[in-house]
Amino acid sequence: MKLSLYKIIHTNGEVFYTNDRRELINNINDANKDVADFHKVNINTINGLLYNKSKQTRGFREIQRYDAQEYFKEYLDVYVDSLMKKKDYAPQTILRFKNHFTSFINTIELDGRNSGQNDEQIRERINAVGLVKV
Repeated sequence: MKLSLYKIIHTNGEVFYTNDRRELINNINDANKDVADFHKVNINTINGLLYNKSKQTRGFREIQRYDAQEYFKEYLDVYVDSLMKKKDYAPQTILRFKNHFTSFINTIELDGRNSGQNDEQIRERINAVGLVKV
């Protein structure tokens, strides 16, 4: 399972985080629904920006894409270390646990970022709820 995080910076400086490209499209189109000459973006527009290095930024300033496994590497390393202290797991099992944990803390990260929490607040929440100390 490949999980990506997307960060969009709107023209007014507002920032929105998501892990779903459809939600990204809806956010861009909703933010620009009152702009008279705005042409709605679609999945092809987003894919062109993310993968084909297109420069068509209509209704926003920038989109950034992060690999969730790399983004949460610090947390995942601590999580895997704590698992391995208890028992030896097969590599496929560790990968499955990492994917579940990534999905779990991803929700905390996105909710925190979109509600205006800072890095320290999000870190404390992940440490408390994720039962890891980073």
